[in-house]
This record gives sequence, C-alpha cells and structure tokens, in this order.
Amino acid sequence: FQTPAVGTFYACIDRLEDGPYTPPCTHRVRPSRQRKGLYRRHLKQEQAARHAAQARDAAQADTVTERLTQELLAAADQPRPQELLTRLEDLLCTCGVLPSIQRGLLRDL
Repeated sequence: FQTPAVGTFYACIDRLEDGPYTPPCTHRVRPSRQRKGLYRRHLKQEQAARHAAQARDAAQADTVTERLTQELLAAADQPRPQELLTRLEDLLCTCGVLPSIQRGLLRDL
C-alpha cells in the first residue's frame, strides 16, 4: 500500500517498450533508448556562460564601486550636508556598525 517512486514508473515503461529480455548487444539499440534521444542541455556550455555572466556583473559592480569611491574621495574635504540622509547614515553607524565592530562581528576598517 505504498506509492512507488517515479523512477519505478519510468523503468516499467522502458521494460514494456523494449519487449522480452535480451542480453545487451553492441549492435542493437533498445527502443526505449531511441525514444529518449540525446541530451538537449549542454551543461558545460551553460556553466561557462554563467561564469562569464558573473564575471561581467562583477566587472560592472567594480566600475560602479570605483566611480562611487572617486566621488566620495573628491568630496572628502567638504562638510557633509545636514539633511535626512546624513542623519540616517549617522544613526546606522552609531546603532549598527560601531556595536558590531566592538563585538567582533565586523572587521575594523
């Protein structure tokens, strides 16, 4: 009274399609193998494309980070504007970043 696994169903279908048992032979291709055909996915090509996309994304992120760094360094000698965003940054540093550094959760920069 247990439901068989999916693989059991496919093995049964293959056996029904192949007919009576015959020992494996190099010149005979079973009907179930002909139906299955070749793989449609090329995993190595997909992996290479994924790595290339990750490298491209990382290069774009590095460019954005570099540009932001240059902007911040250029404005380092200017006073910070007194606006809502500045206050929120100060709160984040005071309540989140500094205690995390003191507890050893973040490295001291």
